[in-house]
Order: sequence, then C-alpha cells, then structure tokens
Amino acid sequence: MVGHTPEWMKTPVKLAVLRKYEAELQSNGRRILTNRVDEITDVKQDLAVRYGREELGMSTEDLPSAEVFLGHRARSAPERMKDKHQQSNSTGASRKGTRGAMQDDENPAKKRPRSHLSTMPHASIPKARPLIEEINDIAQKKFKPTIVVPSISSSASRINILNAKKFLEEGVYQEPDPRKMARPEGPVTFSKKVGGFTWDFRIVDSVTTFRKNDWKSCVAIILDGKRWQLKHWPFKSEADLFHSVLGVSIRYEDDVADPQTVGGTWNVKTLKLKKNQRHTDAAVQAAFWRDVEAFLAQPKVRRFANGPRL
Repeated sequence: MVGHTPEWMKTPVKLAVLRKYEAELQSNGRRILTNRVDEITDVKQDLAVRYGREELGMSTEDLPSAEVFLGHRARSAPERMKDKHQQSNSTGASRKGTRGAMQDDENPAKKRPRSHLSTMPHASIPKARPLIEEINDIAQKKFKPTIVVPSISSSASRINILNAKKFLEEGVYQEPDPRKMARPEGPVTFSKKVGGFTWDFRIVDSVTTFRKNDWKSCVAIILDGKRWQLKHWPFKSEADLFHSVLGVSIRYEDDVADPQTVGGTWNVKTLKLKKNQRHTDAAVQAAFWRDVEAFLAQPKVRRFANGPRL
C-alpha cells in the first residue's frame, strides 16, 4: 500500500544488485501493464531467479513483488507531482471547519486508503489476446509459424521430419524409414489456413538455434515421450511449456502409451493412428488441426523463462 514501507526495504542487501533488480522490474512492469496483468508474477519470479537468493542475501519470498514496485516506484510523473502538491496543501486542508470534518467522517470512501494498484499508470488492463493473434503478428514479420517434431533417431516416434509434411499437409501417413526416405534438403514448409489466417508453416526437428521470435512463433510440438526432446526449450517446467505450446502425441492404437504423455504429468493431446487402415489418416490429421485451432483461440500468457535466447 502506498505510504507503507514494506519489510523488504528494511532488509540489508547488496544495494547495487537490488537497484539493478528495481530498475529492471520497474521497466518490465510498465511494459506488462500495457499487455497483460497475468505476467506480473512471472516477472517477479524470473528476476528473483536471475539475481539469485545468495547474491541478494534474501529468500525468493522476501523479494518485492511487481505490484509493490509499481505502487512505490513506477507511478507516473504527473501522479508524483499531484502527491507533492497534495502534501504542500495538507496544512490548509487540516484547517477545515467542524462541519467539513463531520462530512468527511460520514463519508467512509474519503477515508479509505488508496491501493497501490490505483496509482499504476494504466488502470484499465486489457485481457490477454488469443495466441492466434500473437502468432499472426510474428508471421507478418517473416517468422513462419513452427511445428517441432522428434528427431529421426527417435525410434519411439511415428512422426518425424521424414513424413511430417505429407501427414500434416495432405493427411497421408507413411511409416518413417531412414533407409528408404531421404532427409529433406532445406526448410520443410507448407501452407495451411488456421482460424481464418493462411500461414506458411515450417517443420523443424531441432531448436538449438532458436531465437526470441522463433520461440514465439512455435505453434505445436509433436512428442515422442522422451524428456530430452525438451532439453533446449526455455521453460521452467513441462507444465509451463504445455501451457504455452500445444503438445501432441501421435501413435498407433496398439502402441504402449508413454506414461509422461498419456495420463501423466504432461498436458498433451493424444491422437491414434490405425495401423492397417490408411484411409483413416485424414481424420487424424483433421483432429490435429482442430486441436491447434482450439489451443490458439485461447487467451494465453506464454510462460517463457528468462534466458539468453529471449
């Protein structure tokens, strides 16, 4: 609350580090308020991890929240001037007559302390946009919406770079066989209309060279159930990953379900191919794109972790 000095301000810390923390959180907080309120907590957590408990000499729980910083430090200049003006006139205001004082007592709203949220530069915070709009913005910057598939070396996957395009574009499934099928040369791309937008998609099986907009353009990941597949992804946990990117497991009906992806801790969609009924492949492909559209239609705050690529 404005006017109250929280305990973290009284805690001895390395001042240079804390000032850096303050400046960065204040800057991020201002940006976030113009986008979505749900990221405020993420900023606090990300910066707390970045500067570390040992470096600050404080526990993560002791670190100030973004709301506190915004309330104490990130008010706009006009609001600070207004407070200064109100303080300079406080003596005159205290000389009100008895009648005026009684009126104030009868009006509890005038006595109610302002929340720090009321001093934020943007009182009206828009809701998070559907992911499809964010992806389309990135697509306009020449970053193709991306679908990540397992490596060719993964024997557990029914989809990889060898057969992904034919299945996702045409609805035709071919068993991937590295001995008979050559790895595509250059980018694997195809066009598809999703949710009213026609995009040029790209398919990749490695994310080691991804940068900020590459991550933001990621639409879905087809899983083989192995944790190492997610090694280079900039998320703190699988829960954050599958909140931000659609996870899909495509397998035969009689394949043994991987405990991670089916009924496990990973929140992913499971699509089942019929081993000897290729005429049903198109229905599975259509289900994949329905899942993509439904996922992208949701207002989502992407839970990326801070990292060198973001």
